[in-house]
Amino acid sequence: MPEAKSPDWRAQRARTCGIPAAGLAKSISRAPDGLGRITAASAIGAALDLLVDY
Repeated sequence: MPEAKSPDWRAQRARTCGIPAAGLAKSISRAPDGLGRITAASAIGAALDLLVDY
C-alpha cells in the first residue's frame, strides 16, 4: 500500500528541487481569484512533478 503524503508534500518537493516555496506561494497569490488561482496552483504542481521526475 502506498504511503500517504503529507499536506505540504509539494512544498517539500520544491525545497528539494531548489525552488523556494515562498516563491510558489507568491505566484499563486498573484493569480486572479477563483478558477485562475486553482489553475495556477495546478500548473505549478505539475511543473514541480516534472522537475522531480527529471
